[in-house]
Amino acid sequence: AELRSEHAAGAVDSQVDDAHAERQLRHAAESGDPEAAMELGVVLAERGEDADAEVWLQRAYDAGQPFAARNLGLLHEHRGDTDAAERWYRTALEGGDAEAALRLGVVLHMRGKTAAAIECLRDGAARGDPEAADLLPALLTLNGDVAEAEAMLRERAGTGDSRPAKNLGRFLLDYGDASEGESWLERAATAGDPEAARFLGELLLARRDVSGAKRWLERAAEAGDAEAASTLGVALNDEGRPDEAERWWMKAASAGDLEAAVFVGVLHHERGDDDEAARWWRPAAEAGHPDAANNLAALLSKRGAVAEAESWWLRAAEAGNPHAAESLGSLYYNRGDRAEAERWWRRGAQAGDLDAAERLQTLLAEATGDSPAIQWLREGGAAATESFLARWHDAAHLRA
Repeated sequence: AELRSEHAAGAVDSQVDDAHAERQLRHAAESGDPEAAMELGVVLAERGEDADAEVWLQRAYDAGQPFAARNLGLLHEHRGDTDAAERWYRTALEGGDAEAALRLGVVLHMRGKTAAAIECLRDGAARGDPEAADLLPALLTLNGDVAEAEAMLRERAGTGDSRPAKNLGRFLLDYGDASEGESWLERAATAGDPEAARFLGELLLARRDVSGAKRWLERAAEAGDAEAASTLGVALNDEGRPDEAERWWMKAASAGDLEAAVFVGVLHHERGDDDEAARWWRPAAEAGHPDAANNLAALLSKRGAVAEAESWWLRAAEAGNPHAAESLGSLYYNRGDRAEAERWWRRGAQAGDLDAAERLQTLLAEATGDSPAIQWLREGGAAATESFLARWHDAAHLRA
């Protein structure tokens, strides 16, 4: 959810994008214009200046701008203060802001107040909020009310809107007739819903129907679905068509898909252009993608930048990348820190990294004279290893 600037005519995104316009806005806000005060609050919040944003949003609310209450709720929700967020959302709802019902429902669910959350979403759906109507069946399902959720989804899907048809399709794939669920997804995809087309493509890809999958993934990708473009790139690369794959990965990466950026980097690495690979991996790593962080660390380590490599391996391992955990273990072992080496190799092995399991075996055998790691692998680690190695994107992991 994003903070919005609301006016009588409806919601509009903040368009303040230069210092001169912001000065004019601040002057209007300081002169007592409640809408300008709220707009300024939105601008400041988007820039991360939460304290000042709260001051101006509060001024806007005190001056009679009712939609400022929901923005104050969003500000507190983003901070993790769900108690204050709940209070402001209730205030917004009492002031006639129908869209506040959705956010209040979400916060109540986060706080474990499921029954109250469901009632809030019912209220939002009754007021005509399509997002509340979309979320309500999901919350009912989580609460065990599967039959009611299905009835609600079927009623909405019958209106001809592609979004309810897509939601019903996904629901039936998990809780009902999978064949019927697929037909609803196809109906939504045919009506132009790119997300439904992506879901359908992924479903067919899992069945090894690559031709059918590519048709739907390309349709979704052409409509701007970055995830579909990334997955389509994977399918094409698996067919030995890396140039075509790169085109789709570039399209996905330019739309912000971090996984696609990792793949583009891998292509450049395979071509021997590690500088270009790093150019793709570093922003993805900075944005939190563990595979990008691991790959970047491997490059840095090979170039002798071990301290920076260690920091990226640590970030990747903490985010769950098993290869990074193995590399960290090796780094600590070479420094003579066996305890840290064991900790990271054990973590990597438990996540399915074979090299980590082998190194852990050697380390423990050195200390005990037996092979407890191999016994661990036989008893439980093998399943994790098999699962990990089967992941379609395993090829994207660069090893040090």
